[in-house]
Amino acid sequence: MDCNDRRDRAWRGLVRGDGFVQSHEGCAVRCGVGDDICVSNALVDMYCKCACLDVAASLFWSIHYKDVVSWSTIIAGHLQNGMYGSGINLFTEMVSSGVKPNSTTLATILPSLSELKLFRYGKAIHCFSIRHGLDHSEFLVSAFIDFYSKQGLIGKAEIIFQFTPKKDLVIWNSMVGGYAVNEDSESALHALRALQKVGLRPDHVTVVSVLPLCNQHSRLLQGKHGHDDQAFILFDLMKRDGVFPDKVTFVALLSCCSHAGLIDKGFRFYNSMLRDYNLTPDKEHFSCIVDLYSRSGKLDDAWSFIANLQEVPEIDVLGCLLSACREHNRMDIAELVAERIFEQNPNDPGYHILLSNIYANAGMWSDVTRIRNMIEERSLKKRTGNSLI
Repeated sequence: MDCNDRRDRAWRGLVRGDGFVQSHEGCAVRCGVGDDICVSNALVDMYCKCACLDVAASLFWSIHYKDVVSWSTIIAGHLQNGMYGSGINLFTEMVSSGVKPNSTTLATILPSLSELKLFRYGKAIHCFSIRHGLDHSEFLVSAFIDFYSKQGLIGKAEIIFQFTPKKDLVIWNSMVGGYAVNEDSESALHALRALQKVGLRPDHVTVVSVLPLCNQHSRLLQGKHGHDDQAFILFDLMKRDGVFPDKVTFVALLSCCSHAGLIDKGFRFYNSMLRDYNLTPDKEHFSCIVDLYSRSGKLDDAWSFIANLQEVPEIDVLGCLLSACREHNRMDIAELVAERIFEQNPNDPGYHILLSNIYANAGMWSDVTRIRNMIEERSLKKRTGNSLI
């Protein structure tokens, strides 16, 4: 390796690191490597990652012979900084200049086309990739599956997936994620099982895609059939890969426990969320706990849980318990819950009607009349208030 090679390699390592951005370009010029395309591309990339797009663009346009990496870098820089229109315009100019995009360029531009709902342009890129033999790139296949899935064209994504001879985990994850985006939990879970059957091991991307769907799939709890619950397996995979669960993850887990009547397990997850991950529970988590108790007929415990909350429970949480009181015919708790609800929002007719129906189911007709009169009175007051405004 001669002096120039060592100098160039050292410089490329320098510009990839964290340092004083403003001094790098001048240093490159003084060292005599400013015309090196690799160095120039690295500088453009560095400025883009520092969100210095004006400087990056100025340097990019100063490059005499821009290669596909130069174009791909400046395009990616604009897109990653949210400048979708500029990125797409640069892509158009790249093609017009005679530089042929590679699979990386195409995969970079597709998410922006999806974001801007430019389906026609995405389809044109797909045709371009087929004509130029780029459509078998695993990276690009994954991008196309993601693109069509986000357009709601899951059938098109499935065709691309099925006709891809070599499917790595990235492609499988894109298909699983495509089903998840379209809220097709059954197909997502089927794809999850299928990728395991071909010898692939789900990673954190797989888990993050599927786990939020768990509480949407009524047949998820395989424990009813003598098997481990898929949601809990996914949670274990998430922890194994060092992925920290978020609040949505715990909503899914608590919902699964609720549907299965796993009270103790549900509370272990709830306490783990507080203790191990320092997450602050929201109304969704509180509602899951109330539902967990209610499905098991433990309405006294549900009311005790609400009463002991350090914060004022939101109406949605209280409403969850009020609905359970109707199912279990618990007038005593229903009246306590309704009182809390009416204190927070005395003019919501929905919960008044629900309480009236609970009284009706219990044959307490005088209370039914009282609540209905209250609804009429408060509705009149509400309409009067609106007319004054």
